[in-house]
Amino acid sequence: MEKPQLTEQAYLFLSEVKKWTKFLSIIGFIFIGIFVFFALFLGTFLGGLSDITGSYISFPSVLVTIIYLLIALLYFFPVWFLFKFSTNLGKSLKSGNESELTDAFSYLKLHYKFIGILTIIFLSIYLLFIIFGVVIAGIVTL
Repeated sequence: MEKPQLTEQAYLFLSEVKKWTKFLSIIGFIFIGIFVFFALFLGTFLGGLSDITGSYISFPSVLVTIIYLLIALLYFFPVWFLFKFSTNLGKSLKSGNESELTDAFSYLKLHYKFIGILTIIFLSIYLLFIIFGVVIAGIVTL
């Protein structure tokens, strides 16, 4: 079977895709940095908030830190895969190396696979919450 060759128009499209994926991955890394920043300082702020307001309810600041760090870690992988796709795509477009193009698309596949699995997990969790809510509502109305 003969491999399809990329047309000049396809190269132009891929060049534009490279720019947008690089931009989106850089923005993603910035947001990961913001999440890590909030993970380190928001927990401390919320913990100290009870002291300022005189409230006796202490907020579990360690829990906030852990949650934000987990979100940042979870967000890191698709952003990294998108960045690697963009980088390898750029190298491939400059050199014409088919191996780098293959590597680029393997990272794009990983990106979408990760997002797809994450979507399935969150949809499953939402479905469980809906079922749980309907069951609880049914029990309460009895």
